[in-house]
Formats: sequence, structure tokens, C-alpha cells
Amino acid sequence: MKSKPKQERKRMNIEDEMMQLGELQHVGMALLQFVRSLERGNFVKSSKTWLYDPYRFVGFEIRLQKKKLNVLVRDKVFDLISDEHRKVLPCYRGGNWSARLEITSPRQLHAACEYIVISRQAGRHTRADWLTPSVRTAVSK
Repeated sequence: MKSKPKQERKRMNIEDEMMQLGELQHVGMALLQFVRSLERGNFVKSSKTWLYDPYRFVGFEIRLQKKKLNVLVRDKVFDLISDEHRKVLPCYRGGNWSARLEITSPRQLHAACEYIVISRQAGRHTRADWLTPSVRTAVSK
């Protein structure tokens, strides 16, 4: 069977890609809705990554062949995230501005949301008094 020419192929949006993640599809969709509840914006595909514009405090790498979901957040989260969340969802150094979270289980949803909130706050504010109380405590340690 012949494949469709490039211009005829349906362009997938982030929701279409998330729905192909198997058991992680609902986790991915929940994370999308959570991000949208924090700030107005749109996901824009940049190479392999979906970045949330215009604020760029979060991105998603969706690996369809491996059924993997990576969340990219600002690298400032290393200093601000609690040990409890770090145990549930380890954070790895990413590219220029980012840290990478590998989502493997629905159990990690709460920790991923906490990372995203901290990433958003770290990008918008530099003073600790603008952060939530749990983050402010981590900063003062």
C-alpha cells in the first residue's frame, strides 16, 4: 500500500499524539489540562518537543514508538522540588533550559504537576516570596 504524500497526511496535534500512548494516555491528557489551567497558551511543536507558548515553562516529548512520555520543565526545579516528589518522579538534566521527567506510571501525576507549578513560578518570579509556601520553605533551606 502506498503512503500518502506529505501534504495529504493529517497533521497531528498534541492531543492526538497523547491518545496513542497506551496506558499513559490519560496521564498525558490530565497534564495537558493542568498546564492549560495555569496559563493561557498553545502547544507548538518544535522538532520532537511540544512547547507551551508563549511562556515555555513546560514541554512534552511524546515517544510514540516506545509509548513514553517525557515532561520538560525549567532546570531551576532541581533546587526547589521536595525530596518526596523527587523520589516518586526523578528529574534529569535536559537541554539548555530544561530538566527532564520520565513519566512511567499514573502514580507520578501529582509529582509531575508539582514540578510544572514550580517551573512556571521559577520562570515568572525570582523572589522567594512570590512562590507557594511549600516552595518558599524549600528555597529558605
